[in-house]
Amino acid sequence: GSDSSVSNLVFPDSVAGIAKRHCTLRFHAAAAVIVIEDTWSETGTFLADGTRLAPGVAQRLAVGAQFYLATPEQTFVIATS
Repeated sequence: GSDSSVSNLVFPDSVAGIAKRHCTLRFHAAAAVIVIEDTWSETGTFLADGTRLAPGVAQRLAVGAQFYLATPEQTFVIATS
């Protein structure tokens, strides 16, 4: 997001289209699953193929999955260390 009071990963103001709390990511350790959810952002959260996530609907992400916020320039990859 763009607001440090509601987001852990904060984009600078110079990055257009990022909402205060754009989306949430959660890791469920017991199931070893990462879940993403768009938080009603105006510009959207997308899977790598361009599919826009429905606001408020959790989507599971596998290792290797890619998603982006607003534009493909803000792409993330789910990886293990």
